Amino acid sequence: MNLGAREASGDVLLFLHADTRLPEGFAPCIRGILSRPGISAGAFLFHLDARSPGLSLIQKIANWRSRVFQFPYGDQGIFLKKGLFEELGGYPEMPIMEDYELIRRLKKRGRIYTAPLPALTSARRWEELGVWRTTILNQIIVLAYYLGISPRTLARWYRRS
Repeated sequence: MNLGAREASGDVLLFLHADTRLPEGFAPCIRGILSRPGISAGAFLFHLDARSPGLSLIQKIANWRSRVFQFPYGDQGIFLKKGLFEELGGYPEMPIMEDYELIRRLKKRGRIYTAPLPALTSARRWEELGVWRTTILNQIIVLAYYLGISPRTLARWYRRS
């Protein structure tokens, strides 16, 4: 991601997971959000490409977290101005939790706005592992990171699941 950012010629960066698709009208939406005073970055609403009561609840919780706590995750598409990304030193070089850490740093620089448009993310992992197992694993990873467990160890846990 850092290499891509260095090679990018525009003044706005958008980081998107490979299994996530952007909504129609994303470009003017991004420009509009980043032109607002006090905004450091933004992300899209979280939406999965499958339907079930459990997945619907996961979407609602993720979007609530993103709006209320200004804490979107990478599968929502994170966008910001290239200059600010460079000032922050880019993404930390870590095998997991790098988007989480970038958002923590961005929050210190301004509001992180959740766009009203949904990015569509594959539900494959939730379908393969199960909605609750995947959700619990994700929360354990976040908690373990807070407790100081190394990102290398966390990446092994995540990939082993």
